Amino acid sequence: MHTKHRRQYESLLRVQEFGHTRRDAFPAGSLGAQAFEDVTTAVGQLADQAGAKGGVGRVGTGAKREARSALVERLDAVTRCATLIAESTPGFDAPFHLPNPRTDRGLISAGRVFVREAERVKGRFTEHDLPATFIEQIVGLVDEFERAVRAVEARRTDQAVSRSRVEAAFESGLAAVHRLEVIVPNRFHDDAVTVALWERACRVDYSFRSKKDPASPPAASEVAA
Repeated sequence: MHTKHRRQYESLLRVQEFGHTRRDAFPAGSLGAQAFEDVTTAVGQLADQAGAKGGVGRVGTGAKREARSALVERLDAVTRCATLIAESTPGFDAPFHLPNPRTDRGLISAGRVFVREAERVKGRFTEHDLPATFIEQIVGLVDEFERAVRAVEARRTDQAVSRSRVEAAFESGLAAVHRLEVIVPNRFHDDAVTVALWERACRVDYSFRSKKDPASPPAASEVAA
């Protein structure tokens, strides 16, 4: 959670706490009670998303990088060998070229082509001292790299979903605070101390709010800051 979001989250926590300590002032089913409930729900959702992100790290991208390096190294060895053989057997190297650019999907496809084509002429490679298991090695490396690519893609999808949920939670929480900025001062209009405490609690940065809701004004306390 970056700095601006952290400030907003802390503001929502303050509003939540204010509501908890004065819940008796807002009967169940009232607009005020519902707004405080919406803030509490948003805080819970944001906490859940923060916890889910905590274990992600860079393990997936590291595994992908290592798998890619191992696959490229093995395919390069086959390419160099095929190029040498082509000096005496023109065209031999035609199926054994790496893609340019070396995209993830391109490398996976090339690896499968290498396996298919090398099966027919395996002896030409092994007589140049490639190991007898080099085709099986490529199969394993392609499978490992493809799994790593899929894992990273799945993680990116999860992260995009998480960002969307965070945005939705902030939108809901801030919308509830916006309603409370009217409701709470009305409820405590004859209690200057409580109103002052509320104004301190509801100091919220609204700049995160969606462009779909441009009409929502900032808090009065924010304008005065």
